[in-house]
Amino acid sequence: MNGKDSSSITRVLRGLLRPLVRLMIARGVTAPSFYRLLKSVYVEVAHRDFRIDDAPPTDSRISLLTGVHRRDVRAILSDTDDSWQTARSKTVTFATVLGQWIARPDYQNADGTPKILPRTGRPGDDFESLV
Repeated sequence: MNGKDSSSITRVLRGLLRPLVRLMIARGVTAPSFYRLLKSVYVEVAHRDFRIDDAPPTDSRISLLTGVHRRDVRAILSDTDDSWQTARSKTVTFATVLGQWIARPDYQNADGTPKILPRTGRPGDDFESLV
């Protein structure tokens, strides 16, 4: 977004927010409460509406789209969407396998780099064994 578009949207948002903030103050809604709500709405919209090939976006993608810290994205999604737990556990599994492949001596070349592994083969020396 260029500077002109940014200032235009800011003016429109300011006009929309004034009556909303007036109502929130009158009803006892504090700024920190509103920030938490706003962050959760940002995350929910990014998660629902900014998918690639119908797959849910990662925590990192949502964080980049919204400016909400990944830690907060994770907390918000874990409170609202159980299917996200499945996607997150797959990511954790992948990271664990990758870490083992990089760190375990039996999967390293003489120079310490990870071996290229065949998908299947001799047990203990293939990708399936690693996984």
